[in-house]
Amino acid sequence: MTDSSSPFLSSHAGKSGLLDFLPRPPRRPCIVEKLGGDPVSALQRLSLAGEKFDGFVFSGVLEAQVDPVRPLALAKEVATPDAALVAAVPNVGYLPLVRDLLAGRLDGAWAESFGVTRLRWFDRRLIQELLVEAGWRVERVEGVRGSPPEAEPFLAQLGDWPFLDRTSLWTRSWIAVARAKGNASPDVKF
Repeated sequence: MTDSSSPFLSSHAGKSGLLDFLPRPPRRPCIVEKLGGDPVSALQRLSLAGEKFDGFVFSGVLEAQVDPVRPLALAKEVATPDAALVAAVPNVGYLPLVRDLLAGRLDGAWAESFGVTRLRWFDRRLIQELLVEAGWRVERVEGVRGSPPEAEPFLAQLGDWPFLDRTSLWTRSWIAVARAKGNASPDVKF
């Protein structure tokens, strides 16, 4: 059962449903975006204090980091052996972004719907690699389907281009689930 009195459990995580992606409800979750200030400094303080958590939610965090592996590795330091982590990150292959880049522009208006200024974007493989590098064992990466405007006319112009990844173009963001225990799993197939 989730401890609703935990200072690290936020109503935002409940509303976003990210806790539901964890294999089991955490007893002591750490909602990283709610730690306040710099997540790296906050996780370092928790580590120095000897704190331990069995669930982590990264939403709106990794894309704002110059080194996204650092907060993931620090979370591993404060993780119990049976801890699980869920990370939501924006997809670099989402059709509105790809379409803007192909047109030689990056219109931030639609990107503001993500709610955070981005330093980086992710593809499915990159989020998996970052988690493995930080010492987590990846269980799965799922796409959250978006509704890109005027998608079909744009896709029709691309025809049968052999490298077209239609799944990625319709995926607004990726949600990765990983575990602290066990060896990292770089060969997970998605």
